[in-house]
Amino acid sequence: MTTPANDANDQTPRIDYILEAAAVKQVESERLDDLHNAMTTYLGGLLPSPLELGDTRKILELGSGSGAWAIQAACEFPDAEVLAVDLNPLPTRSKPLPPNLTFQKVDLTETLPFEKETFDIVHARFVMMHLAHGHEVFRKCFDLVRPGGWLVVEEPDLGAMADGGKALPPKAAEFLQQFIKIMHSRNADPTVGKYMEQMLKDSELFDVVNIKKLCLPYSQKSNDPNENAIGGVFRRTLLITSTAAGERLASEGLTEAIARNFIEVLYDEERSITSHLYFSWSRKRA
Repeated sequence: MTTPANDANDQTPRIDYILEAAAVKQVESERLDDLHNAMTTYLGGLLPSPLELGDTRKILELGSGSGAWAIQAACEFPDAEVLAVDLNPLPTRSKPLPPNLTFQKVDLTETLPFEKETFDIVHARFVMMHLAHGHEVFRKCFDLVRPGGWLVVEEPDLGAMADGGKALPPKAAEFLQQFIKIMHSRNADPTVGKYMEQMLKDSELFDVVNIKKLCLPYSQKSNDPNENAIGGVFRRTLLITSTAAGERLASEGLTEAIARNFIEVLYDEERSITSHLYFSWSRKRA
């Protein structure tokens, strides 16, 4: 297995989350809510099925974003303590948060302030791809799960983006290659999803490792409407991300013109743009 260098002594600055925080901008909170709803519909529930949960008492969500996943978890597991962590607070909502849900500000790239083998469920969604040394953060999560508990993570592989199974047109490939290069220069990895299965198995800590790979239809040409719903939210995400990248990363070669070229291809209805999205749910060995 080949992964980007993850030298713990590397002082390369981490890439900041390129979008505005959900707590700051309502449209971002709404986008994350839409993504959560699409993912939940696709999975047929909050968690992949079947999970042998037993007595669930403590749940941790890493990188809580809009809080949608943690809020639903708190409602579905009213007897459990649900802890949502992020660098940014949960957005203000019209309804009170469930009483069993709490928030804690945590920098996931630092030492995690939790006792080992504490949580029945640990969940993270599209978090590792943004973090410096995200592969190492992913491995640190293994220790947080109690024996018999579950680690549930969803991550993409943007490097697998294709057009109808063929290579992207050059003007779209230029943006993607440049974006991934910049992410890697900061030790972040938007292709991390494809490595999860091997890392989980190599750890020898899990007796059940489930991986589901979805060919994510940005162009919404799947025969499955639930897949198209996820693809639509992801296409909107890439539109926002590429626009922001063209503004923030121009000094590193990713200009607004390159971003516009990518968006043109992404929204070309004659094309069938896809990439890979990985769902993983793994049970800690008792």
